[in-house]
Amino acid sequence: MRKIPAYRRKKVGKHCYAVVTIKGKDLYLGDYDTKESKTKYERLVGESMQGGSRQSDPAQITVTEVCIDYTREMKKRYQDASGKPTEEFKTVQRVMKRFREYYGNDPASSVKAIAFKSMRQTFIDDDISRKTINKYCTHFIRALKLAAENEKLPSDNYLSMQAVETLKKGRTEARETKPIPPVPEETIDATLPYLPPIVADMVRIQLLTGMRPNELCQVKPELINRDGDVWIFKPEHHKNSYRDQSRVIAIGPEAQEILTPYLLRQSSSYCFDPSETVEQVRRRRNLERKTPEGQGNCKGTTKPKSKPKRQAGDHYKTPSYRKAIHRACERASINRWSPNQIRKQTGVRVRKENGLEAAQAVLGHKHKSTTERFYAAMVPSVAEETMRNMG
Repeated sequence: MRKIPAYRRKKVGKHCYAVVTIKGKDLYLGDYDTKESKTKYERLVGESMQGGSRQSDPAQITVTEVCIDYTREMKKRYQDASGKPTEEFKTVQRVMKRFREYYGNDPASSVKAIAFKSMRQTFIDDDISRKTINKYCTHFIRALKLAAENEKLPSDNYLSMQAVETLKKGRTEARETKPIPPVPEETIDATLPYLPPIVADMVRIQLLTGMRPNELCQVKPELINRDGDVWIFKPEHHKNSYRDQSRVIAIGPEAQEILTPYLLRQSSSYCFDPSETVEQVRRRRNLERKTPEGQGNCKGTTKPKSKPKRQAGDHYKTPSYRKAIHRACERASINRWSPNQIRKQTGVRVRKENGLEAAQAVLGHKHKSTTERFYAAMVPSVAEETMRNMG
């Protein structure tokens, strides 16, 4: 005798939803312990027990189900090399939670352009920047697109959302953000003494090569070709991997000199290990201690925690790399700057000294227009140079 699927409770954020699993798929029924959810449960179970297949009824697919389906799909897409969710996936979770709270269990087919613009206005009222709002709304439109692809929604809903124009600069009340400039090399030099030695070397290498922070954190001896006078590094994963684009990073003599000591390890190990930084900090603190060695806490006298809340991984990641720089800025009483600003500084310098094509190659941009769009305003224009030469 076939087992009857159970009526279950599933908590998503602060909300509790009723769920039934049929043919290996979780089907959302609405709010838990309500008459509507139980009626839907009985209908779906009855159809399943009769051997019928559940046909998605667009009138009964809720916004909650659309958001949960999209979150589940994006979890597969937005993950790092170790399979852990990236920062972008956290953004997806935040956006989908907001839309679930706003629309609740409304049918997704009822979400029209006017309702969507009303939802967008709440972001503006919360003082979220224009670019971030556009990014949030794009995720929701993609969620509707995914539902349409799976025939849970008619394509009209997705197409009507596409008709809503994105917020344009100067034509909306949404807050504008200031462009993030490159960090001056003088500021980097002033921060370096306050950084852990490994992170300081990472900063120097990034400044010399123009790597993205994520690419720098992936450096392993086995990924570097050291046959020529210029080494070639090919990261396993990079920003445009899913577009089937290759990324080749050239490492010159100065960067080679800094990197060489980190290559004296197993070829498959990451070069920049935060556990080594922790050990360096402990040794420094031990040397700087004022209490005599035989008194107070000494190494080996304190019982270690069996399961510490925080434990260093086997390599730096972009957030930990950024936090290390921010902490150093605070100790040095310098305005905070981030790793991406190092890359911008490299791009500006390369373009100024060697031209646009050289900057494009170093930064790994597929199209020259990308380099020009992001770095054109940071170097003297042709008109400025011409007037300067004319006197």
